[in-house]
Amino acid sequence: MSSGFSPIPLPGDGGAPLHGGLPAAEALPVAALQDSFAQALARGSLPTDELQYGTPAGRPELREALALRERTRTGRVSVTNGGLHGLHLVTRSLVAPGDLVTAETPTYPLAAGVFRAAGARTAVVPTCAEGIDLDALSRQLRAGEVPTCVYVVPYFHNPTGVSATGEVLTELHRLAVRYGFVVVADCAYRDLAPDPTRPEAVAGSDHWVELGSFSKTLGPGLRIGWVHGPEWLVERVTAVRGVEDQHGSGVTQAAVAHLLSTPGRYDGAVTRAAALYAERTRYVARLVADSDLGAAVELDPPAGGLFLWLTFRDPAVDVLLLAELAARRGTSFTPGTDFDPTGTGHYSSSLRLGVGNQPRSELETGVRRLLQAFDDLRGVTR
Repeated sequence: MSSGFSPIPLPGDGGAPLHGGLPAAEALPVAALQDSFAQALARGSLPTDELQYGTPAGRPELREALALRERTRTGRVSVTNGGLHGLHLVTRSLVAPGDLVTAETPTYPLAAGVFRAAGARTAVVPTCAEGIDLDALSRQLRAGEVPTCVYVVPYFHNPTGVSATGEVLTELHRLAVRYGFVVVADCAYRDLAPDPTRPEAVAGSDHWVELGSFSKTLGPGLRIGWVHGPEWLVERVTAVRGVEDQHGSGVTQAAVAHLLSTPGRYDGAVTRAAALYAERTRYVARLVADSDLGAAVELDPPAGGLFLWLTFRDPAVDVLLLAELAARRGTSFTPGTDFDPTGTGHYSSSLRLGVGNQPRSELETGVRRLLQAFDDLRGVTR
């Protein structure tokens, strides 16, 4: 099973990389964060509360702010050190060694590593244009392969960029209730979606847990995420965290709580970021479509997010060799095989482009160098 990325080295100058999932520096609300940190450290004569030990579930004011945004009770929210930490805590709380976990395929590589570390068995179900393939999942369930949990990335899926429809998510929840598993929805990109759909049925459900993160909207360096789910699971998550690292940074949590509670600050930043990423995905998709590469690949551009997923029409194309040639030209991408949770080489004719953290000029340079590498590949394989 895949457990991480296999980046291709770039030339010494860093080149024009297209392999990352970093947010754009210009989209991060630096001034608002500076003010919120100052406010967090200015409470009273000395901010002793924020600098002391805290509780595993997180600072009360941040949990309350998150619960307000999630339209839920505070008891259904626990703060984490980002989305991946949330997945780790939920997996530790739900999955015993030997339990079955079903994941979309392709999928986020680090999630596969979390499941493997927990000793889980993994089944895979394809992702299609509307989200997880419910027909394939239903066949697995009818065959008696009922997982403890099903892991999905419903908004701007990593790596394909697909966003699941409300109908698919509603039916997924219905299957979870019927068969008794828990849906683990990784919502790291939800706030960047123009109209994210959360089915009404999942509100208050014992079979649905969401992993939130500010890494793509406020910055990954803050290490702030959250788990939103049933209280029995949030209690387990909090207990697990209590014996691992106790809690996160009180100062950072207080600052983020201040930012969220200041009208317009977070929503304004997210609106600007979502528009920027939508423009960049459209731009790179157009560059690819208008080139020789466009005729060679299948590309269904998403409405935004950070990624584009390209699949060569000819399955014999050597994407790993293309990655090496791209590195020589001064650019990079992530090979599709990194996103195969079985680690058996699926998606060998696919690749992911990360387009979020580069300005137009660098995106154009990166795509031009990728096209040069594609020409090099055709010369090698003639």
